[in-house]
Amino acid sequence: MAKPKEPKLPKHHFIPVFYLQQWTNGCGRFIEYRRENNKIIARPTSPKGTGYVRGLYRLPNVPDEKAEIIETVYMRQVDNGAAPALKLMLDPTSGLESLSDQNKIYWARFLHCMVLRSPEYVAAVGKLLQQDVIGTIEQYRAEYPKLRQPHEPKTFDEFKIRFLANPLNVSAARIIPQLADSNAIVQHICRMSWKIIDFHNSTHRLLTSDRPIIMTNGIGIPGGHIGMPISPTQLFIAFHDDEGYRKLRALSAKEIIRNANTKVVEQAISYVYGFSDADMSFVSRGFGKRVATTPLETGVLRRVMP
Repeated sequence: MAKPKEPKLPKHHFIPVFYLQQWTNGCGRFIEYRRENNKIIARPTSPKGTGYVRGLYRLPNVPDEKAEIIETVYMRQVDNGAAPALKLMLDPTSGLESLSDQNKIYWARFLHCMVLRSPEYVAAVGKLLQQDVIGTIEQYRAEYPKLRQPHEPKTFDEFKIRFLANPLNVSAARIIPQLADSNAIVQHICRMSWKIIDFHNSTHRLLTSDRPIIMTNGIGIPGGHIGMPISPTQLFIAFHDDEGYRKLRALSAKEIIRNANTKVVEQAISYVYGFSDADMSFVSRGFGKRVATTPLETGVLRRVMP
C-alpha cells in the first residue's frame, strides 16, 4: 500500500504579493527571470506564483496552530501596515506629504524587514544563532542550581543537551520579529530624508528582484541611503544627509535607472522581476554577479536572546 503523501506546507512569501503587484500588466502577470541549467529564462507569472518558500518561517516543535504564527500574524502585520503607505506614495495626488507618522513607521519597518526575511538571511541567522545560543547558555552554568525549576534536569549539562536538542530554541524565524522591530533602526530610517524619484517620462523601466533593497554600507554614514524600486517608474530612496541626494540629482534619469537596475539584478539570488521580457540581455549579463554579504551581528542576536 502506497504511503500517503504529506500535505504541502503553506507558501511563505519573502517578496510580498502587494509589492510585486506594481509590476503586473492588465492581466495580473509580469515576467520572472530565473537561472535554470546555467541559463536565464523568463516566464510570465503572477505575484502569488513566485518569491516564496514553503514553510520558510514555520516554527519547529510547536503545535500546528502555533507553527505558522510568524507568517500569518507577524509578516501579515508588516505587510498590511506597509501596503497603505505604498499606495499613498504611488498616488500622484498624495505622495510622501500625505504619509502620517504611523505610515512612516510601518514603511520603515517594512524596508528593514525586506532585508531580514529572505531565505538566505534566515539560514544565516539560524547558523549564527546556534553558535550564539551555546555561548549564551553557558553563562548560566554557575547559577543553574539556583535558577533550576523542579521539572528541569538536575544537572546543567543535562539541561544544556535538552535545550539545544529543541529546534525551537535555535530557530531563526523565532527571532526575526525582534530583529525587524529594532526601534533604533526603524526610527533612524524615519528621520532620514525621504524622496520618490519618478520616471514616468522615461522610456526605461525599473526592475526589482528577490533582493530589492539598495543601500550603502551603513545608513548612518555621510552619504548613506536606503532605497527600493516601488514600481517600474518610481524609486523610493531615503538619505542620511544632503550629500547623497546631491549626488543622485547630478545623474540623468537613464543613469539612475541603470544604476538601480544593476544593483537589484547583480545582488539577486533566485529571481529578477520586470514588466516585460525586454530586459533579457541586461538581466542575463548581471544576474547574481555580486551577491551582497548578509549583514549579521552576533551582538544583535545576543540582545534578543531569552
